[in-house]
Amino acid sequence: MRHRLAPFCEGANNLVDPDEARRRLSAFASVRVLKMWVGPSNGATCDACGRQIAPAEIECEAVIANSLELHLDHGCYRLLLEEKKARQSNPGRAA
Repeated sequence: MRHRLAPFCEGANNLVDPDEARRRLSAFASVRVLKMWVGPSNGATCDACGRQIAPAEIECEAVIANSLELHLDHGCYRLLLEEKKARQSNPGRAA
């Protein structure tokens, strides 16, 4: 299983603004999630905003197409759910 989406995450030292994180998550809103785990972080970096997820925080880990793992902090996971909901109510919505 491959870990991370290299072009998606810019690393913990390069945080992106919320609009950019939402744009990135929108690109994955139509991708089917194969498996999802939610639990304490092991210090992973959020693949949407680039923020390190502290061990005491909740991390959402999704396995998507081609066995890629997507690690999200709680805020970015909520944004992803919002984007998925928006796509369901407006199927023609572009990324």
